[in-house]
Amino acid sequence: MADEREIEEAFERGRQVGQREGLAFKGTQPVRPWCHGVRFRFKTSWFDSFVAYERELLEDLRRVQCGRWLDHRDGREDDLGTLHKEIEDELAAARDAVDAELREERGNPRIVEAMRASPQLPDHVVEFADLESFVAADRRRGVFDWPHRRDAGGADFGHRWRLEDCFRRWQTTRWRVSWLCERKDPTGEVYAIEFLDGPSPRDGYQFGRVWLLGELHGWDNAMRALGDLQLDVQNERNSLIVVAGAVRAAMEAFQG
Repeated sequence: MADEREIEEAFERGRQVGQREGLAFKGTQPVRPWCHGVRFRFKTSWFDSFVAYERELLEDLRRVQCGRWLDHRDGREDDLGTLHKEIEDELAAARDAVDAELREERGNPRIVEAMRASPQLPDHVVEFADLESFVAADRRRGVFDWPHRRDAGGADFGHRWRLEDCFRRWQTTRWRVSWLCERKDPTGEVYAIEFLDGPSPRDGYQFGRVWLLGELHGWDNAMRALGDLQLDVQNERNSLIVVAGAVRAAMEAFQG
């Protein structure tokens, strides 16, 4: 016979399943090119399913925002307002479902943070306009054969970190995150460098801004701060903000 505690736990599990299965997501209809249309589909877990639904809705919302901006810029009548509101309402429902899973300690909150984060430059991050000014401030930041090869050095922790444009949120840029640890006198700095569209004839890439995220000491500290994030969140829309926060937290833990 089950005791009272086991009966209560079974009841709670059943209640939670019923809550999830009773969610009546409406989905959105395709309105190309601005809205691909989204339908809720179950994946490997409820958290993964709700997060995937939120992610797809957010992508469509950004497309619609782009369409409305183009209409306003070109003096056309805005006929996407209703669609914008419909997606926002469905996105709010998806986020409520994701948040409920997180409250039950199911799922990875860093993934959610990387989707929802604001793309503004964090207070502790120092931005350089370009690679040249970043290396000029400390020659150890450049590769060994600088300036013959124009790149910053270090151990790379992913080439697919993303950041939304602060004003045109439908646009994202791609970044590399690296840790300057390879010289005899390494700085220990973690930086992110922006990839620009179009290859460089000389090096294969064109670089834009550089964000100096902070300093990490020791391989174990770097792996704790960056390793799991590299695997789990770097493709999300504002994952660069999350990795910047992780570096800051690791620095504070080291100093404390």
